Amino acid sequence: MVFFSRVLRLTLVPLLILFIVPLSNAQGPGTGGTGDPAVPIDGGVSILLASGLLLGGREIVKHRKKSKDQQ
Repeated sequence: MVFFSRVLRLTLVPLLILFIVPLSNAQGPGTGGTGDPAVPIDGGVSILLASGLLLGGREIVKHRKKSKDQQ
């Protein structure tokens, strides 16, 4: 019985994996779509960029003022 169990495990498991893997394919690739994507880049990104520049400028001014006060 032990021999049968071992043979079954060594042959049946690889065979099941061999035959199940091709059946479990994921969704195929799309067609690529048409034209440009409909993503509004200008609206929010420009606001985020401007706020980042303002915060960066503020930090530079703070750093310069702090270093000037220490001298």
